[in-house]
Amino acid sequence: GRAVKGADDIPAGLQALAPLLTGADALQRIATIRNDRTRLVCRGPSQSEPVFLHLDRYTTETAAGHKEEGCEVEVHAAPQAEQAALQMGMFLRNALGLAPIRQSKMGRCLAVIRGGLATPSAPKKVILDMDTGVDDALALSMALRSGCLDVLAVTAVGGNVPVSQVASNIAVVVAMVRGTSKTWRTKSVPRIAIGVEPGGGRRDASDVHGPDGIGGVTMRRDYQKWVRAARRLRPRQDAGRLVAELLQSHPVGEITLVTTGPLSNVADWIDKFPEAVIRLKAIIAMGGVFFDCGNRSPAAEFNIHADPTAARKVVEFCRAPVMERYVWRERVPLTFVGLDVTHRVTLLRSKVEQAAAKHGRGSGLARFVGHLTAHYMNFYRRNEGLDGCYLHDPLAIGYAINPTFCKAEQFHVEIEDKGEFTSGASVADYRPTRIFKDRGKEVTWVCYQVRASDFEAYFHRCLGL
Repeated sequence: GRAVKGADDIPAGLQALAPLLTGADALQRIATIRNDRTRLVCRGPSQSEPVFLHLDRYTTETAAGHKEEGCEVEVHAAPQAEQAALQMGMFLRNALGLAPIRQSKMGRCLAVIRGGLATPSAPKKVILDMDTGVDDALALSMALRSGCLDVLAVTAVGGNVPVSQVASNIAVVVAMVRGTSKTWRTKSVPRIAIGVEPGGGRRDASDVHGPDGIGGVTMRRDYQKWVRAARRLRPRQDAGRLVAELLQSHPVGEITLVTTGPLSNVADWIDKFPEAVIRLKAIIAMGGVFFDCGNRSPAAEFNIHADPTAARKVVEFCRAPVMERYVWRERVPLTFVGLDVTHRVTLLRSKVEQAAAKHGRGSGLARFVGHLTAHYMNFYRRNEGLDGCYLHDPLAIGYAINPTFCKAEQFHVEIEDKGEFTSGASVADYRPTRIFKDRGKEVTWVCYQVRASDFEAYFHRCLGL
C-alpha cells in the first residue's frame, strides 16, 4: 500500500524484474488486492482424498480511493477426488445460486483498477454521444454537475427523437444546468455537434419521452428563458469531424466515449475516421440486454434495436485479431451497460416530489427534474406499474465516473442484425461448455451486477435531490 520510489523500494519478489522495467523510478501503487481465505476440508466416508473448499472474501482498493468487495468459493481436489469435487461444485451452484467464474481476481478487478488511474484532482476527459430523451437529460445533468468529468463535447444521434431535436435538447439541458449551478457556471461549455439518424428505420420513442423528447419542457412558457439561451450555443453540423479533431489533439488513450443512444454515430466515425476512433481510451455504451428480456422487443434493448448494423460494426471494430481467428485483443475497450443492470436502478416520483418540497418552488434544477420526468414516469406507471423511472443512461455516466458501481466480465459478444424476431438482440456467450465456444473473442465487457443503492445515492447527490 505504498508508493514505489525507486528500484531499491520495489518489493523483494519484484527485484529480479527491476532491470527489465523502463522508468522504474516512476513506479507507483495503482491498486491493492487483499484476500481473506477460510479453508475447509471435506471428506466423505468412502473418500481416500479430501475436497478442499476455499471461501474467499477479497477487497480491491485503488490509490484514488475506489473500492470493491466480493466473495467467491473455490473447489480443489487431487485427481483421485475429482468426481467428488465436481459433485460439490454442482451442489453449491444449485443450492446457493452461484455463477461460475472464469477470470482471476485481477481480471475481475480490472475495471476498478482502470477507474483508479484517474485521480479526483484530474477529471476524466469524456465525449458524450446522446439521443437526448429524459434519461439522457438526467445523465447529461449528472455528468456536468459531478465534478469528476471534463465533458469536451456532446454529440447528437437520432433515436428517442430526430437528431435535430436531440441537438436542441442537449443545448437546453446544458443551458439549464449552467444557469442553475453556481459551481459549474464558470467552467467551459462543452461543444455540441449534430450527427446522423439511425440506419435501422425504426420508430422513435417520443411516446415514452414526450413530444420534444424531454417531457415537453421546451414547450412550457416558464422554460423559454433556457430555450433562448440554448439557441446561442449553436451546435455544429459535423459531429464526426469534431470528435476526430478532439481525439487527434489529445494523447492516445486520454478520452473516453460514453454513448447513451443508438451506435449510429460511432459506426459512422469508424467508417470515416478510424485512425481517430482507435485513439479512444474506452467506449462505454448504454445498450443491450444479455441475460434478461428486452424493452423494445422481447429480444432487444431500444438503442441496439434502433440500429443493429451499427452496433455490430462497433463490436467488431473494437476487437482485433492477433493470430487469425484464434487470438483476439481489445483494439478499443468496449463495455456495455445494459438492461441487466439499468433495470435495477430507479428514480422514484416520491423522491422528486420530496426534493421539490425541500428546496421550494424557486429551486430551478429540482423543478426541472420534476417537469422533465413527469411524462416519462407516467409511461412507466401505465406500462409497468412503476411510479418512477429507470436510470438507464445515468448509470452509464456513473460507470464512467466510478467503475465500482458495476461488476463487468468479458464475453464473446455478437449483435443480431437480420432476424425477423430477434433483430437487435445482443448475445453474450455464457455457456458453461468449453469445446463449442470461441474463447478467443471473449474481449467485450458486459456489466452483470450493480450496487444499486450506492449509485442511486450518488445520483441524488449530483442532482441535489
